Amino acid sequence: MKLSPEMMELAFMANFEKVGNQTIVMGEFALLEDEVNPVISELRKGKIEVSTLHNHMLGENPRIHYVHFQGTGKLDQLAQTVETAIKTTK
Repeated sequence: MKLSPEMMELAFMANFEKVGNQTIVMGEFALLEDEVNPVISELRKGKIEVSTLHNHMLGENPRIHYVHFQGTGKLDQLAQTVETAIKTTK
């Protein structure tokens, strides 16, 4: 399946929630194939766990991969890590 330009906008989502004196972040990136490793590397550097890497379709062009992540810590550190990961994308 070839994706149309209208389908090419890739998604990102992150939710931050304060729990006690820490913050939890959970989110998802929709990435092109060459963006996957740089995003995962930045998340791991910031101690954010990558919980899932998968795709939703078979045979789409270009390939789109979904990276789910979660982490616990200080809000500013989590937000900085997520921002750095975003900056590695196109």
